[in-house]
Amino acid sequence: MSLITAIKTYLLENVNALQAETTRLQGAASTYYTLAESVGFDYANLWANHRLDVGITLLTAKDAWLKASPLYEQVEGVVAGVPSMAEFDVILDAGASGEEDSEGGVTFDLNLKDGRVLARPGNLFGILESTLWGTREDFSSGVLADLNLNNEADFGEKLPDANVLLASAETMNTYATDLVTTANAWEPTSEDAFTALVTMVPTMSEYLRPGATHALLQAMTPR
Repeated sequence: MSLITAIKTYLLENVNALQAETTRLQGAASTYYTLAESVGFDYANLWANHRLDVGITLLTAKDAWLKASPLYEQVEGVVAGVPSMAEFDVILDAGASGEEDSEGGVTFDLNLKDGRVLARPGNLFGILESTLWGTREDFSSGVLADLNLNNEADFGEKLPDANVLLASAETMNTYATDLVTTANAWEPTSEDAFTALVTMVPTMSEYLRPGATHALLQAMTPR
């Protein structure tokens, strides 16, 4: 297998696994939304009367995020370094909000089922992290919830806003699916692969065994 073929194979393995996790996250977000809707989005009532279902659902969503994030980080170098895929890096992981970066920030809006629109809110991994772990008040219900039932108030144990969680999870899965399609269609050249590696070695190097980055660059350097 040539180095170029190996890079594409590595990319496809990771983006397919990423999409599987974003699908799982979307499923959990949909279940949580249905539970919240059943009590009229009264989150105190939701936790009081659906504690077990809510806990399982949100822990599943968090687990999917925790698996999806490193899967993406392992291919961020390729995605960000190849022009046909670079925009996915902005959307998924690297982009600031439109307010923070009017020119280079994300271009998408989040359209919530309750009619709200979050205009250019920032990258999707960041939105989902702050929603699931309750670090942004505007993405949270504010209701404390002992999700792991250990009788302690652990970090991140707040019920998220179901509308924000569902919209961001659906959008994440849509873009992850589009990334899989784009990655499959990519016909890498030596220049593409070299650019991806040289541009993003700091991102990829922590996932490569010692000396592997140097060997890859040496193998691709014209002689």
